[in-house]
Amino acid sequence: MGSWNLNVNSGNGDLQADGTIPLTANWDLGGFDLKNVGNIGAGIVAPLARFHARGASAIRFDNGATDGFTVSQFNTNSWAWTGLSAASVMAVRNADLLIGPNGTAGGKLQVEQDSATGAVPVMLMIQKDQSEEFVRLVGHSHASDASLSLVDASALTTPGAIVGWKKEYIQDDANNITDAVYYTPFYAAPTA
Repeated sequence: MGSWNLNVNSGNGDLQADGTIPLTANWDLGGFDLKNVGNIGAGIVAPLARFHARGASAIRFDNGATDGFTVSQFNTNSWAWTGLSAASVMAVRNADLLIGPNGTAGGKLQVEQDSATGAVPVMLMIQKDQSEEFVRLVGHSHASDASLSLVDASALTTPGAIVGWKKEYIQDDANNITDAVYYTPFYAAPTA
């Protein structure tokens, strides 16, 4: 079996395959913890972060069975968090998820095309299950309150006027609807 090393950024103090640890000023043992004041590298001699793993399949987390995930490269400039089982769930708890440039997310999920010449949509949704919708919205409406996120039509006296349209591209792989750009109207607030 080949050797493996944990390299600190000073270039010495490697952890050897036989478990021996040449203690230097950079290493100390505290209980079951291996501590280092610099950076730790796996597959790289001069790590650039507290933990720096280099390789196409860089990091794996599991519970000793098939429950876990890997962080790995699957194409040029493309990396994935991949579950080890079909039941795997990726969750972001107590935090917002920002996909795009650095900054503060404007919602629980923000996906941003940060290039004016990106020439790709912000989001592409492909639904393979023909019996299911693309998006499901869950909220609460009220029969007499038109200010809520879901508005019951029975609460309306006067619907809002059309103030614009949203551009969407629809692709029908069954070829019943012509693949094209379509426009969905959006309305001003209704009067309850």
